[in-house]
Amino acid sequence: MNSKQGNPFVPYAILIVLVAALAVAVVLVGSRRQEQANSPVSGQRSDPDGVGFLYEKAEDLRRGRHRCVVTVVERNGDSYKLVTVASCVASFDANTGLTVIRTDKWLVSFDEKNAFEAKVSAVGDLKLGENFAVLEINTTAALPVYHPADTRR
Repeated sequence: MNSKQGNPFVPYAILIVLVAALAVAVVLVGSRRQEQANSPVSGQRSDPDGVGFLYEKAEDLRRGRHRCVVTVVERNGDSYKLVTVASCVASFDANTGLTVIRTDKWLVSFDEKNAFEAKVSAVGDLKLGENFAVLEINTTAALPVYHPADTRR
């Protein structure tokens, strides 16, 4: 092969990557449109499967600015356990080498209107790459719980 000609398969590889990217974009846009059509709040997602928004303070909820998402994974009476990533609720302090929780005032909402106070009950060690956190909510309201292997659908 002449070194000036280059690899004859490169244009085909580029074309395949572009077609795959376009297919993914079409699927994502269709999925997002379906979420918006089902949402009671225009442009916001309300998930019946236990996925909600985490807010650091009440002002953020009123402005519609959420910090992260949380997933309800367990219910025990009026107590719920939720999971999120540790970097949403904590940061690594390089001076002490410790993972530090940002605040004890967290709000969780599933519909952008109603909020539940949440507290951090466990957080991974960010120094070790343990990027998880567990929050708890106590309420008599029936919150949706995410079932990853739910075969009832």
